[in-house]
Amino acid sequence: MSEPVVTVKQGQIKGHIRQTFDGENFYEFLGIPYAKPPIGSLRFKAPQPPECWTGVRDGTKEGNFAYCLDYFSGKICGSEDCLFLNVFIKQLPQSGCTLKPVMVYIHGGGFIGGSSALSLTGPKLILNEDVVLVTLNYRLGALGFLCIDDTSLDVPGNAGLKDQTMALRWVKENISYFNGDPNNVTIFGVSAGGAAVQFQILSPSAKGLFHKAIMQSGSALNPWAWGQKNSVELANLLKPGIKTEKEALEILVNAPVADLYSASIKITDNLLDSSKRRPFGPVVEKPNPTAFLTDNPIDILTSGSFSQVPLIQGVAANEGLIYEFLKNTTKIDPNEIPDYGISWQLSLKKNSQEYENIKNKIMEHYFKNGLTSDAIYEYLGDTMFIIGKTESLKLSVQHSLKPVYNYVLSLMPESTMKFRKLFKVPDSSTGAHHGAELTLLFDTQIIQLTDECIQASKKFVKMWSNFAKNGIPSTDDIKWDPVTNPEELVYLDISENSQMKKNPFSRNVQFWNEVLRTTPYDKASFNS
Repeated sequence: MSEPVVTVKQGQIKGHIRQTFDGENFYEFLGIPYAKPPIGSLRFKAPQPPECWTGVRDGTKEGNFAYCLDYFSGKICGSEDCLFLNVFIKQLPQSGCTLKPVMVYIHGGGFIGGSSALSLTGPKLILNEDVVLVTLNYRLGALGFLCIDDTSLDVPGNAGLKDQTMALRWVKENISYFNGDPNNVTIFGVSAGGAAVQFQILSPSAKGLFHKAIMQSGSALNPWAWGQKNSVELANLLKPGIKTEKEALEILVNAPVADLYSASIKITDNLLDSSKRRPFGPVVEKPNPTAFLTDNPIDILTSGSFSQVPLIQGVAANEGLIYEFLKNTTKIDPNEIPDYGISWQLSLKKNSQEYENIKNKIMEHYFKNGLTSDAIYEYLGDTMFIIGKTESLKLSVQHSLKPVYNYVLSLMPESTMKFRKLFKVPDSSTGAHHGAELTLLFDTQIIQLTDECIQASKKFVKMWSNFAKNGIPSTDDIKWDPVTNPEELVYLDISENSQMKKNPFSRNVQFWNEVLRTTPYDKASFNS
């Protein structure tokens, strides 16, 4: 069978034929540019529309992913020229063909790593369903999230999020050429990808580009999902004596990418520490022509002015196992862990009386028996993921006109257990780890899937694809009800015997509700 060729607005592209685990053919088109290369004078800037090409572009090889550290190899990989996406379809375009639901995956990695590489996000599991799958790369770290206050310099921040929006715009304009329905697009992501999904929901610039959304283990209210303005500090690591943002930008634009990256990782970035904003990540921008986000998320959610689309939000049962993933790459003093969860979003001065009061309550609630592994997992899971997600969920339920579904992932097939072993997670720990959804959604080169894994995945993917098709994630075997009362958070416990339950993590959620009643989020802190 000859290799397929599809014509999009920018030109022709040749794809490749592969097979699902069930032996069905599907077609992949790799490395499609959705924007101009963000290099040279376009470094740090909002993405520009893609250029056309002549002849037939080779879409059988992956495009570059973003310049970053590969978590698995420990090596620096990727390129500045990284704005590529991949499209996977089961049926080639032909006359009279019904357009298929589109699922667009935004990868995680803390806004500093990750990619849509086939080795991590293989399409064979999702392509068991009759959908079109799109995966994409976007700029990371300083290249994707440098933010400068001086609006005349045209680097207001959020370039990585603007990349994602540009990819969605490309999907809107081109996906029908792949039998995809541009009016039925679902965005989904895990971890930073889940937070990115909510940022797209919050951004006025992304309205109308998608129609459903799935936030997995990530929310815009999670403290790790935010960066800050530090261009002068970064430039001084390359050339001491820089005092203004204009001077800093000149240094940073012209620095070799390897030198820029080496300087950026000298700025302390402890993902586990919610008391500090990240060096590079999403920000609230000053109003500007390319703005993605100019208001804080709480005000946007409260006003209901976000994209009103059906939504799935959820977490894994033991998010705090991320501690095991990161402790070998992050300098962690266990004695500092009780400070980690006192979020910068509360705008408390360290060692103030109010700060110490909360810390004492934390010690009493979580660490009565000392800094045990299970207590650390519980505490970090709550402060990094669950509390922000719960607040976000409540606000979404209160102010959305569309159904909102909630889940906790407890299911741990063999693929999940193999993933845990890679990171030396103790066998004694219970509950699905952070990012466990990935082992159910995608085939990867790092884990060999057994028949048992594939069958577990099919049930999970069926819920996600049903939601993409009609906005209802229920299946023949599973009835999944939406949340209708923000004070009674019903959820689907996704397990071997999935069933509806109420108010997940209720004891700890109640504890933080009491903390937030006395010291609520400082909305102004998002603008700093």
